[in-house]
Amino acid sequence: MEADKILDAALKALGVPVARAFWKVTEKKPAPRTYFTYQLILAAGTLHADDDNEATESTWAIDLYSKDDYTALVKAAVQALKAADFYGVTVEAEQYERDTEYYHISFEAKYLTMEA
Repeated sequence: MEADKILDAALKALGVPVARAFWKVTEKKPAPRTYFTYQLILAAGTLHADDDNEATESTWAIDLYSKDDYTALVKAAVQALKAADFYGVTVEAEQYERDTEYYHISFEAKYLTMEA
């Protein structure tokens, strides 16, 4: 399975909506009170042998937006990412976005995919 599908499934298992890159707001689909977005930041070859790339390390930006108490969800997200074999998981400083009234918490996580 590809890293993006693994990431998407790990976040969805937490019971909140998930979208790739951004949440598209429409009249029929307003932004939920709490949701995740994610996007690929970098994919780089690693574990080189005999001039071939043996694996790719991908780095993902994950953002949690919430109008509710999100502290337990942050802990659960870190655990879910690690359980899905992501590593180097970091949680950055929380921000409060006055215009949208969302708390915004950024994560970063890495995933290693072995080449076939």
